[in-house]
Amino acid sequence: MELQSHYQTIGQSLYQSIQQPWLSAQVSFQPESTDDKVQASFVCKNQKVNELDVSKAVCEAIENIYYQAKQKSNESWQRVVFFITRDGDFKIDFQQDAQEHDLLASS
Repeated sequence: MELQSHYQTIGQSLYQSIQQPWLSAQVSFQPESTDDKVQASFVCKNQKVNELDVSKAVCEAIENIYYQAKQKSNESWQRVVFFITRDGDFKIDFQQDAQEHDLLASS
């Protein structure tokens, strides 16, 4: 499946799942996590952050984004975060743990 369709799956699901006025939302995937590997939340217009349950399709989409990117890169990412605003603008952020990143930067 192409990355664009994964982005669309996540974005559409977030829009359909959030039933109140909101500013932004995010879905993250961290494969090494001992807690939930996929987490989601959104920020209401009053700036309150709310947890969000997401569908299996969203979980699979964010996982696929992560693994497809890992296959194409030598980076040692620990997580991927999908951010979206109410206006539909989105970005993907691949992140390393700060400690490991500092070690790599000092090498």
